[in-house]
Amino acid sequence: MNKKIFNHSKRKSPLLWIYLLIGFVATITLVSMGYIFHLGNSMIAEHSPLADAVMEIKLKATTGHLWFEEIISGDVDEDLDDVLSYIDQADWYAQAMLEGDESSEVKFVSLRDPHLRQEITEVRTKLADFRKITIQRWQTRETSGIGSEIDQKYDAIFKDFIAQADMVETDLQQLIKQQFRGFQIIQIVLVVICLSVTVVVGIAFSRFVHRQIANELELQAANQQLNASNQQLDASNQQLRASEQQLKAANQQLQAHEQQLNAANQQLKAFNQQLIATEQQLSAANQQLRGSEKDLKQTNHKLGERVKELDCLYGLSLLAERGDIALGEVFQGLVELIPPGWQYPEITSARITFEGQRFKTNNFRETAWIQSSDIKVHGQKAGSIEVCYLKKRPVIDEGPFLKEERNLLSALAERMGSIIEHKQAEKEILNKQEQLRALASSLSSIEEKERKHIAEGIHDSLIQPLVFLDVKVESLLKATKDNKMIESFGQMRTILAELIKKSRTFTFDLSYPILYELGLEVAIEEWLRTEIKDKHEMAVEFRAETQTKDLDQSLTTFLFKSIKELLINVVKHAKANNVKVSVAREPNNIVLCVEDDGCGFDCDSHRIKQGELAGFGLFNIRERLTHLGGNFNIQSKPGVGSEIVLTVPLESKP
Repeated sequence: MNKKIFNHSKRKSPLLWIYLLIGFVATITLVSMGYIFHLGNSMIAEHSPLADAVMEIKLKATTGHLWFEEIISGDVDEDLDDVLSYIDQADWYAQAMLEGDESSEVKFVSLRDPHLRQEITEVRTKLADFRKITIQRWQTRETSGIGSEIDQKYDAIFKDFIAQADMVETDLQQLIKQQFRGFQIIQIVLVVICLSVTVVVGIAFSRFVHRQIANELELQAANQQLNASNQQLDASNQQLRASEQQLKAANQQLQAHEQQLNAANQQLKAFNQQLIATEQQLSAANQQLRGSEKDLKQTNHKLGERVKELDCLYGLSLLAERGDIALGEVFQGLVELIPPGWQYPEITSARITFEGQRFKTNNFRETAWIQSSDIKVHGQKAGSIEVCYLKKRPVIDEGPFLKEERNLLSALAERMGSIIEHKQAEKEILNKQEQLRALASSLSSIEEKERKHIAEGIHDSLIQPLVFLDVKVESLLKATKDNKMIESFGQMRTILAELIKKSRTFTFDLSYPILYELGLEVAIEEWLRTEIKDKHEMAVEFRAETQTKDLDQSLTTFLFKSIKELLINVVKHAKANNVKVSVAREPNNIVLCVEDDGCGFDCDSHRIKQGELAGFGLFNIRERLTHLGGNFNIQSKPGVGSEIVLTVPLESKP
């Protein structure tokens, strides 16, 4: 048996070599797969953007060509800047293929093939010729209709450019195919290597398994003999353990019975002592109860009086907290609360005097049994509270009145003075708020006029000189033949075009000219198309049920700015795909509605009802609407979108 175990330990060494071989095969396989994956990704990352760039060059140039033909045919929806923008985008893609570049979506690796680089350079040259002939045809658009000499030249240059771009696309595809064939050959070689190594290791592993099976059979026979001996020993040990456990269990039961008897004796002794102590406590308690019955009755009477006084104070607090009642109603409510708070409510009457006005209970009349307290506002006496008993009662602290009733009357007078001060302050705050709304409305109108004035100044003082400078640079570009000068003038024109575009955008942001020239409906529809649909790729639906050209200019401006602010919030927060905007005219109101299918929100949790809107823009809209006498209504639930409705009276002017 010892010899067999020794032989088994000697056989561990081949098993280690087998594991090492398997690890080696796995490593080779993983490295090969990683290299193939890396090589494939490198080819895709390098060639896929280049192929897309060739398509984009043709697509952008073709789009510019089609739009220019529509402009020449009389379509006024587009202009020359849009056409040149598409041609410049096509040139950017060609430059990215030569020098490498990246956009927000993809990274371009520069071409290394000399032949393709030469062809791309020719594409850029032909694209520059196409841009130049486009500008020339635009300048002579009055005589460059379909069929004219310049039209034929324009089409010939465009076809020549497309043919050159197709040639680049074909050569690029051939280059990709050649590199892909090389990639396939590398894949096949690596797969053959992996299969060969796997076959060798498989043969070695098979031989090892056969040896292992023979060794296992020998070990199983030896283990069976050992198991039989171990089972006999285990059976004897189990019998001994069972006997020991039975003895221990019997001893534990005896000890538990003894402990239970001792505990029961101690409980009986403690219970007897408790009975004796309880009898003594009951006797003492009976004596105390007999002596305190009279005190309890007096205390209950006093507590009842204090409860009535507290009810009176609480009732006054409730009246003060109500913001929908006038000060006179608070006075009348207080005189009704006073009688139940005094010791003899059935014969109690009350009266409040304030600034010449009197508020009293129906049974009030002056008697000899009276107490009063002054109402002070800002430290000055403004009135008084009087309480009279209609019948004579025993003298206590202050005639028939309790000292607690004097304290209550003083507290009511002091509280009433605070309520009057608070009501007066509320009235003053409301007046100030209304003045602030009127001032904000006036400032908004002044701001819009100043914006319009600044926009006109930018247009006259900046944009027009830039356009004139662009024309001059273009004439210089045509007149020179120096390549460096041509390149410099081209860069200058690109910078000028960008400046003109940004200046126009800034002018439109300051003051939207379409609003003043074509009206509210056209301005909203155009702004929806350019700012929401085109920039943010949202589906937009606009509905105008009436014309509003006769509205006051300041009101029209306010409505347009409100729609912009609401739609900007939709873009920022709603995560919507569809937006609906409608303008309707009622007999006395203009109604604007903005709906979206975004994430929505809980109106209560956002405290919309209390006017705490997120953002100064929406707060400003609500304040202006309040000043105009209009309404701002929001309907929304989480997951179902939102609907915001603005209702503006026609008679008011912002």
